[in-house]
Amino acid sequence: MCDGQRSLWSYAEKTSIYDDYEKLIDFYHTTEHLSKAGEALFGKSNDSSNVWYNKYRKKLLEDSDGAESVLRSMAYYSRNLPKSRQEKLAVEITYFMRNQDKMHYADFLARDLPIGSGPVEAACKSIVKTRLGRSGMRWNRNGGQRILHLRCFVKSNRWDAFWKQYIQLKRSA
Repeated sequence: MCDGQRSLWSYAEKTSIYDDYEKLIDFYHTTEHLSKAGEALFGKSNDSSNVWYNKYRKKLLEDSDGAESVLRSMAYYSRNLPKSRQEKLAVEITYFMRNQDKMHYADFLARDLPIGSGPVEAACKSIVKTRLGRSGMRWNRNGGQRILHLRCFVKSNRWDAFWKQYIQLKRSA
């Protein structure tokens, strides 16, 4: 799960270790784009924009074809927009078209899987930032990565299994 950052998705899609992963774009990043689409369609702070946003937010959560519904609705309402709002809407249409294959929120929710990247981002902060960002610490990439590997074993309660395997490998060498 990632936000909509194209470089992250490009990396995930080009890296073979992620080929079998189920990919989902963070729901809360998607709703930011949905909100911008509503503003482009109906204007800012408009009741119609809020109604449209809430309707399609619910569709994204409940319908297997939620992203396609959003795109159909944007196409329908975009016909008579002023040029300035058409340009803003085009950005959001591109976002939904590019990412609709990663917006299966109803399916993930039905399987009790997370749809937001908040827990991952919090883990990054607590595992990476807290450890590497302490006062006076300096790291090169290799040294920092080694410390993070060890910290992940500790924080995931897998230290004992890791250490046993390490000792076995050392003895067999």
